[in-house]
Amino acid sequence: MNVNQLINMALRIFARKAMNKGVNAGVKRMAARGKTPGQPASPAQQRAARETQRKAQQGLNIARRFTKF
Repeated sequence: MNVNQLINMALRIFARKAMNKGVNAGVKRMAARGKTPGQPASPAQQRAARETQRKAQQGLNIARRFTKF
């Protein structure tokens, strides 16, 4: 393994971690859209929001598997 391969491997690791953090932050921001910080949600709304967030995260994880950079 030469130096170029090692550098590329390290860059891919850091890029993947940065992308994951960005995508997760975006999903959380979209899930909280339109709500004020002090506004309590009903338990049914909280359950639905968690379920929607989980499905969105799963979809993004599947999309990441098919995406190469």
